[in-house]
Amino acid sequence: MGNYDCPLCEHPFKSRVALEKHLNRVKMCIETLTDEQKRLLDEVVKKFNIKLDSKYDCDGCDYIAKNKDNLIKHQKAGVCQKYRKDETPTSDRTLLKDLITETIKEDMVHRNIDERLDQLSRRISTFETRQSTTANSYIVYIDSSDSLIKKLITQMGLKQAIEFVRTSALTLDPSSDSRLLDRAYMVDDYGDRISRPPVQYTNTTDIDVEYMSQLSGKKVRSLTSFMDMLAELLIDCYSQTLSLISELINKGKSDLSLDATEIAIWSKHQRNLMDNKYKKKLAKRITLMGPKRK
Repeated sequence: MGNYDCPLCEHPFKSRVALEKHLNRVKMCIETLTDEQKRLLDEVVKKFNIKLDSKYDCDGCDYIAKNKDNLIKHQKAGVCQKYRKDETPTSDRTLLKDLITETIKEDMVHRNIDERLDQLSRRISTFETRQSTTANSYIVYIDSSDSLIKKLITQMGLKQAIEFVRTSALTLDPSSDSRLLDRAYMVDDYGDRISRPPVQYTNTTDIDVEYMSQLSGKKVRSLTSFMDMLAELLIDCYSQTLSLISELINKGKSDLSLDATEIAIWSKHQRNLMDNKYKKKLAKRITLMGPKRK
């Protein structure tokens, strides 16, 4: 492993702070870890003085907040399915209004108003910086070399990622593939949902789309070619996850099992992704794509 690699999923990070945020954002059940993983985790925690805090877990998803305020803001933003009222994230104005309202209520029970005003100023400044960064500078990259299962493991942890992919693979409908792509690409480094689709149509004919590639910057390709790439990414994801499940079962590290019927459905789903009609249906459902131009 590198200097700041995660001891559980081996994802590399550029700094100790980023690694600490990752370990605190991904739920970990120590009892399910191997002895080697426990040793590596303990070694990394001691080496970089990382503080693991799981006090404020979201009961709707795998997000772990550092404090109660962040947990409340996460749930009100509608990022996780349990607290999501619709597909439109809560507006920044609403979040800011809730933050100010909450702070005013707290002020009523504090004597030192000057101190509370100073705290409010700092919190609003942090909030505005966060919203500005997310809205203006966060870039979603999509490449044919992407590993969707690795992205999901980084966001959710190994066990939850496998179960998420398993559910999608056993659902013979393009909407399940759309949800998988949505989770892999439409969540930022903070675990919050990205509001602007990363793929846009280039003209009113809906023939070509443009998106950002980590390798070559802005790319323009036909919608058909782009959907072929997404289908290949999904097929690889389902194949890699199936192999991972088999490996864990053989090592006695997983209670997941697939019967003959489920394996047949899994294989049929992968074959569907090779069908052009199925890919056209998927193109109409994916949230990665912006609205058609008029």
